[in-house]
Amino acid sequence: MPAYESPIEERMGAILHELGVVFETQVNVGDQEYGGYCRSRHYCGYKDDADYRDDNPESSCESDGCYDGELCRWWAEVKHYPLYRLDFALEVAGQKINIECDGHEHHHKYKYQIQTDAQRDKWLKVHGWMVKRYSGSLITSRPATIKKELK
Repeated sequence: MPAYESPIEERMGAILHELGVVFETQVNVGDQEYGGYCRSRHYCGYKDDADYRDDNPESSCESDGCYDGELCRWWAEVKHYPLYRLDFALEVAGQKINIECDGHEHHHKYKYQIQTDAQRDKWLKVHGWMVKRYSGSLITSRPATIKKELK
């Protein structure tokens, strides 16, 4: 049984199953990275003591125990995270399709949510995805409409 994040997604999964569509849920796409940073209470922002000393000749984090030899012992390396998580991902005749289940609370209540979804859709389209968005009310009250569109 696929992992669903809401009853609306579960209903959409049932609709796709009824159509015989093979799909994945909660698919991560894209990549974003967060740069390295110093996690010490001083947050000097330097990975190694030599760079710190070049910019701060009269001071050193070394006296506070931040550096273990040459490197900051509090340094956290770059982390990579998925850019987006898709509700449903499928492929039909070589076309990648993203189906999103949009409840009012998470997608249409505030203007910034609509703008964020528009940015996301644009990124997905540029990267070869067709995006289909269905409201929670359509999914629950008119599944035949969705089935007709997806056939």
